[in-house]
Amino acid sequence: MTSGLGASPVSGLPAGAATDDPGITGLVLPRTGLLAEAMRRLSQHHRDRSSDFSDITVVLPTLAPAAAAAGHLVQVLDRGVLLPPCFTTFRELAEAMPVDAPRVPDIRRELALYGVLRDQ
Repeated sequence: MTSGLGASPVSGLPAGAATDDPGITGLVLPRTGLLAEAMRRLSQHHRDRSSDFSDITVVLPTLAPAAAAAGHLVQVLDRGVLLPPCFTTFRELAEAMPVDAPRVPDIRRELALYGVLRDQ
């Protein structure tokens, strides 16, 4: 097992995710059917809707699984017709939000964070 935030060289899991680490209890890694499960829960939570999910925003890490997510939703609803939710990424969502303050470059934010951590 490795220390720090790297990945374990044996399993590819995050460091500390091994079962011999007493600091992590109840760690549940995502199943392969996570997307299907998320769409099933979305349909259950909004079961009073017909097939119109267009006013719901689903945030994904990338847009690559959006078509599969819509497919899972159609399969779960079993209605044939679907107005899918709006699929977006965190980056797209953040870019769409109005910001009152000026944007700070990443390097300046990292340097400020480093300074705070160094002073602690």
